[in-house]
Amino acid sequence: MLISDRLRNIKPSGVRRIFDLARQMKDPINLSIGEPDFDIPEPLKEEGIAWIKKGFNKYTPTQGIPELREKIVSHLKKKGVQFEEVMVTAGVTGGLCFINAPDPNYMNQEIRTYLKENGIETYVVGADQLAREMGSIQSANIALIGFATAHQRFPFPHDKLRDAIEQVTPQKFREVSLKIFEKGFAEGRKSVKP
Repeated sequence: MLISDRLRNIKPSGVRRIFDLARQMKDPINLSIGEPDFDIPEPLKEEGIAWIKKGFNKYTPTQGIPELREKIVSHLKKKGVQFEEVMVTAGVTGGLCFINAPDPNYMNQEIRTYLKENGIETYVVGADQLAREMGSIQSANIALIGFATAHQRFPFPHDKLRDAIEQVTPQKFREVSLKIFEKGFAEGRKSVKP
């Protein structure tokens, strides 16, 4: 098999090296990705089969099943923790990280590499600068959120967030806030690769 020179220069991730080493060991216990080292008990298998037969055999929404999210919010309220929205994710890989900083090289390369090796995409966004250029420095978070909505895995759709900004922003700030949100989105579209 022929492999290009560029491909030969790509080093495997540290996680993959650990998996390769573990495969050479006798009876290792893999605690990295939540896979049990025992068979699933019969009652759990039957419960899984029952839910599949009921039609629950699709991917869940990115932000989690709405009923589960509502129950989590309710449970947290009972404990004195107030959240309007929560997100339920499966596992720890595939995360997104959006950082507001003026310099694209803001993050230490070692940290950036670590995040990437662990499946976390990182984007450094000059949201403060973008908001300042549009005349509203206090709207930097709106620019950052607009940028994030350009990513297909961001859990909250662009249109819904735009509608929310339109509904909750006082009239005198609404127009500029929406422009900043859309400018952030446009910048995200340029930077985020599908």
